[in-house]
Order: sequence, then C-alpha cells, then structure tokens
Amino acid sequence: MGNTIYNYGAERFGVKVVKQGTQKEPALQYKSRRQQEIKRLAKERRQLRKQWRKATEGERKGLEALCAEIKQHLAILQRAECLGKQHKKKERARTSFYRDPYKFVKSPFVKEKSGILRVPVRELEENLRKTYSDNRRHEPVTIPDDMPPIHPPEHQMDIRPPTWKEVENTVKRARTASAPGHNGIPYRLYKNTPVNLAAIVILSRGKCGLSKCISRYLLSMAVTDLLVIITAVLLNRIPGIYFPGNFLSITPVCSLSIAVIYAARDCSVWLTVLFTFDRFVAICCQKLKTKYCTERTAAVVIGIVCVLGCLVNIPWYFIHEPIFIIDNVPWYCKMKDLRYSSPLWASFHWLDRILTPCLPFFFMLLLNVLTVRHILAANRARRRLRVQNNGEKQKDPEMESRKKSIVLLFAISCSFMLLWLTYVVYFIYDRISVHILKGVKTPLLLKESTNMLQLLSCCTNTFIYAVTQSKFREQLKMLVLSPLTLISKLVTS
Repeated sequence: MGNTIYNYGAERFGVKVVKQGTQKEPALQYKSRRQQEIKRLAKERRQLRKQWRKATEGERKGLEALCAEIKQHLAILQRAECLGKQHKKKERARTSFYRDPYKFVKSPFVKEKSGILRVPVRELEENLRKTYSDNRRHEPVTIPDDMPPIHPPEHQMDIRPPTWKEVENTVKRARTASAPGHNGIPYRLYKNTPVNLAAIVILSRGKCGLSKCISRYLLSMAVTDLLVIITAVLLNRIPGIYFPGNFLSITPVCSLSIAVIYAARDCSVWLTVLFTFDRFVAICCQKLKTKYCTERTAAVVIGIVCVLGCLVNIPWYFIHEPIFIIDNVPWYCKMKDLRYSSPLWASFHWLDRILTPCLPFFFMLLLNVLTVRHILAANRARRRLRVQNNGEKQKDPEMESRKKSIVLLFAISCSFMLLWLTYVVYFIYDRISVHILKGVKTPLLLKESTNMLQLLSCCTNTFIYAVTQSKFREQLKMLVLSPLTLISKLVTS
C-alpha cells in the first residue's frame, strides 16, 4: 500500500532530489555568561533537591535556605535574560520592517504555496467550477421568515457637499504646500522687508561710492530678496496661517504663487553667485576685467538669469491640483500623483535640487577659495617688494583694502552656506529615508527650520554686502533721519 501511494505521488507531483553536500551542519550554539550562570544554578538546585530528599530534619533547613537563595538569584537572571530576548526580537523586527515593509507585513500570514501544477486544464476548470460556482445565483434572495424586520434609519445621512464653513474649519489647521498650519516655527521674517526697501532706495541713488557694475548686482539682489520675502512670507506663509480661505487659496492663484516663489528664490541665489564671480574676475583676472566688469555686461547677465529662473520654474504651476472643488471653484493646492510616478517629474525634481542650492554651493566655495588664494599670493609678493624697497615693514593701504575684501567675501560665503546647509542636509536625509530607510518619515521640525533659514538668507545678503561700506551707512542715516528733518522744518516754519 505504501509503495502504491509513493509511486502515485511521484508520478503526479515528481520527486525532489537533494544534492549531496547541500545540507549544512548544525551550528554550535554560543551561550552567554548569563546563560551559563543560569544553567549552573539550575543544576545546583536539582542537586540540592536530591540531597534534601535524603537529608535528615536538621539538614533540611540549611538546604532549604540554600535553595531559596539560589531561586532568588535564578529568578533575577531569568528575568534579565527574558528582557534581553524581547529587546533583540524587537530590534530584529524593526530592522526587517525598515528593510522591506511589504515583506514584513506579509510574513505573519500563511505563506504562498509553491510547486509544479501537473493537472489537465479541463480537469482544473471543472474543479474550480464545482468549488466556486453557484447554480442558484440568479434567483432573488428573500428575507427569511424567522429574521426580525429591518426598520428604516432614524437619521438620514447628509450627502450634501461640504459647506464653506466646514471646509474653513477643517483647512484652518491643515498643512499643505500652500497653506501650512500652526507648526511652532515663528515666521517673522516680514520684519526685514524695510531693510531691503532701504537698500533698494539707497543703491538706486548711486551715491554709495560703488562702481555702477557693483551697484547693478547689489540692486538686483535686493529686489529679488524682497520678492522672496513678499511672495513666500507676506503672500504665502502669513495668509496660510492666520487668514485661511482667502482668494490666494484658489488653486490657479496658489499654483502661480508657488511658481513665483521658486523663481524668485533661484534668481536671488544665482545673482549672489554671479556677484561673487564678478568680484573674482575683478580681483584675479585683470585682462577679462575690462570687458566683463561693466554696467552693460552686468545688466545683460542679470536679465538672462532672471529670464532663465522664470522659465525653469514654469513646471511648478502645472504640478498642482485642487484639494476641494466648491461651487465649481477649485481651492488649495496639492501635488499630483503623477509627481511621484513619472520619470520626467522625478528628473525635474533632481534638476531643481541640483541647480539650487548644490551648484551654487560648489561655485561659491570654489570662487572664494580661488579669490582668497590669489589675494594672499599677491599680498606676499607685495610685502616682499615693499620690504626690499623700504627696508622695513610699513602699513600698506592697498593690503588693508584687500583684507576688507577677504572679510567681505568670507562673510557672504559663510552666511549663504550656513543658512542653506540645513536645506542640503534635509534634501540628503529625505532621499536616504525614501530610497534606503524605507518607511522613515522626515522630521517636521527639520523641514520647517530649513524653510525658515532659507527665507532668512534673503534678508542678510544685501546687508552683508552693502552695510559694510561706510558711505552706505551715511546714506542709511540720512534716509532714517530725513523724516525727522522734514518734520522739524515744518514745525520751525
């Protein structure tokens, strides 16, 4: 009978051949010192129990005291061993979940059956038809007589579309790309708007003792920084937090606002890089200085950068879709699902992160290193020549001005890199959490701190470049005191 069953199974399902040498020898189980101590105490307790059975009444009291002491020590060790095993089990489960969440969730269920199905198609279809078909499926099902009657619902379900008040109360604390809620980060950067306005007014007068080329760059930087503050803070952050549901939350306006924010940000960053390049050419490339460091060239470069910054960020307008549609009016913005599945959008996302701020980071560092190296080499040569001519070291006004240039370059570079460093760290951490540490969410505090420091960088660039100039400070004092002067003249007259 057994041979018959084996032959039928071998003919129907086949025979699994086990190769020689594939079976692994059982690995030696390593025991820790605590496990060895538990084993030793358990063995001693068994021996004491055997001795207790053979001992007299006087000897049993001493053996019972020894057993109680061993039992207490053994309980402590076993509890520690149990806690250690639970901790290791949790760590293994957490690691396997982070490695492959889909496999981890699927593992508790019954594993899928595998094998070779050697059944004729007709026999398989017949078996499925008998198992899963219902010949009475066309007959209407009636309520059994013994089932109690079903009463209609007491309260009818409200299937009307949501009212505006319900949407406003729900979205007031919701967090989206265009209307963030109360996240604990104080966005008070709009207070720096007068600084940029004052810089624009002073630089447009051209009385700071700066060349027209430098004034063009500083004025364009001040204007783009002011645009970032207006679009990202005054028209996006503050209305989204304190005035939700206004006309700025309509989807076309919201999408346009986001595109303008990215365009102004890119223009501000790249104008800072171009100004650094202009100073590099003026200091290190004397032959190119006469052709490049001119007012006309600066105007052309600024125009090209602004046009390219607007063109590159046009896709941000088309990447959003409405969250709600009330009375045929789309409200609020969210990313389309195509954003996470399309290779074209993924390429655009990487291009945006590379253009801002990875490439500016690299160019700022490279240009400043080359500029400082050239200034230091020129200073050493100039110092040797002065010592040879005069025979003693004296103060050199040219070297003093070069030191101011080095300090200015280091100040703007450190400000830009430190304020954008969290953005770069956030981008790298987000990519690692998405592709490697699957299932790990990026901390909200890191994301919002990144946004705050990024916006803050637009308030410091012009201040660092321009306020260090003495004539600019004089013009700033005159601008601040001009209302008081005007009032005093009106009072005295």
